[in-house]
Amino acid sequence: MGTKVFRDCTGLTSVTIPNSVKWIGVEAFYGCTGLSEVTIPNSVNEVGEKALYGCTGLTSLTIPNSVTTIGDYAFSGCSGLSSIVVENGNPRYDSRDNCNAIIDTWSNTLITGCKGSFIPNSVTTIGKEAFWFCYGLTSIKSKILNPDKVTMYSYVLSGINKSNCSLFVPQGTKDVYQATPQWSDFVNIVEVPFASGDVNYDDICNSADVTALYKSILNNDDSMIVNGDQNGDGIVNSADVTAVYKIILGN
Repeated sequence: MGTKVFRDCTGLTSVTIPNSVKWIGVEAFYGCTGLSEVTIPNSVNEVGEKALYGCTGLTSLTIPNSVTTIGDYAFSGCSGLSSIVVENGNPRYDSRDNCNAIIDTWSNTLITGCKGSFIPNSVTTIGKEAFWFCYGLTSIKSKILNPDKVTMYSYVLSGINKSNCSLFVPQGTKDVYQATPQWSDFVNIVEVPFASGDVNYDDICNSADVTALYKSILNNDDSMIVNGDQNGDGIVNSADVTAVYKIILGN
């Protein structure tokens, strides 16, 4: 989708981007104040600089798991946003070495009404001042398992009230977050247990988890495994596959 293609189209109220689109260009929807709904397909891998700048009519936004780069000022001035969801349902986040999501500088600038934010485990770099002026944030759910390994540029979390904003982190990682600069400033860091049957850490238990287990057992491929030991016996084997099947079937 080209640069400035819908810039200042104030009468535009909803957009469904077709599956053929791979990127949303610079200032594509800049100043579309009437825009209240944008559907971004899984084909999109980049949201350009100032792509949705000043879209004050947006109240929620879902960024598909195909997106790996969010440009500078991408959502700046979206004062009506109350939620941003970054999907993480595709196991390629954990299995593809070159799939590194990057939150670029100022990407969430001035989302003053946003209540919650979600950071997937795929993120390896968070740019300077990425959450600058996110005054309204009351919760951040981070699925990052190794926060000490993520490159954090300066003032990433500045502007967030870290006394009132809860930071939800994966089970067993609280101590690491408390010892990692910038994350350690949060007063309320809460561990969230792994969901039963969620082997690949996508928040659901389904056939993808069974596939991940089979690859681990048969091919010695643990790239999709985050929570493989489902029966608590300290190893990953066919008994864990059985345990996941039981969860899927409701037994």
